[in-house]
Amino acid sequence: MADEQSQIKEIIKTSLKNLIETCLQLGTTQGDFLAILIEVLDEYNFNDPGLSLGNRDRDKNQILLTRGDMTLDSERNQVEYQNKTVDIFPKNALLLRLLMERAEETVSHREIIDHITNWSKIEKPWASYWVTVSRLRKQLEPLGINTWIKTVTGEGYKLQLGKGD
Repeated sequence: MADEQSQIKEIIKTSLKNLIETCLQLGTTQGDFLAILIEVLDEYNFNDPGLSLGNRDRDKNQILLTRGDMTLDSERNQVEYQNKTVDIFPKNALLLRLLMERAEETVSHREIIDHITNWSKIEKPWASYWVTVSRLRKQLEPLGINTWIKTVTGEGYKLQLGKGD
């Protein structure tokens, strides 16, 4: 069994090395690479829901969530604001849903991490967390609402509706 795991580990390392080299040639940043890798890994849970990196079971009955002029469609992973729509990653939709549900409140780092990742199943949940927050802000830029996600130093994040920098 240990020998088999060593072989699998080597195959994964070699494959990742080749993948990283290709992504670097395409100009992919480390943050983008990590975000995409996490999303892809989340799709392949090997038929074991416990291995999913995201918590997709939450709020399945509530597909649309609206705050002010912003609407999140959790089924399509889309955000609409002032008649413009952008697609976001599923994990980013989980984060945005939590921030929208608690709009104007500070949501702690730990609560967000517990909401968007399966903390016990990944080695570096903080890396996933920072990439997810950064990626969500970037995906909201075309709508002009990326600055609504405020950093509360030492505590977490807050969604301030209609309030930019």
